[in-house]
Amino acid sequence: MLIAEDNADLRTVFSKAFEASGFEVETAQDGTAAFSVLCERIPEIVVVDVEMPGMSGLDLVQYIRIHDTNVSPCTIIVVTGNHTYADTPQARLADMFFVKPVRPTDLVVLARRLSHRISI
Repeated sequence: MLIAEDNADLRTVFSKAFEASGFEVETAQDGTAAFSVLCERIPEIVVVDVEMPGMSGLDLVQYIRIHDTNVSPCTIIVVTGNHTYADTPQARLADMFFVKPVRPTDLVVLARRLSHRISI
């Protein structure tokens, strides 16, 4: 899985929570870095922040879903501090949308459910 979050503390907290639950985690500090990771390896799940330097999380979601058919199987969970993004067309392309603050354990539970759905 990939966690794209520009807040270093949140990135670390999310990463540790997922790793403690058995997920193999890669991290990216912005949307551009996340896309670079996606070009090399396609994870089952991407957790992405919206407001990041470089490529925004919503631009990343839109690119994954519309322009890159090799990456489209990813399950995308959007996490943001701004609820107004929830009704944007790009946000609707994500599988799940959370407004911060979000508990890392909630993200882990959702990721487990989505990964089971994928493997069935």
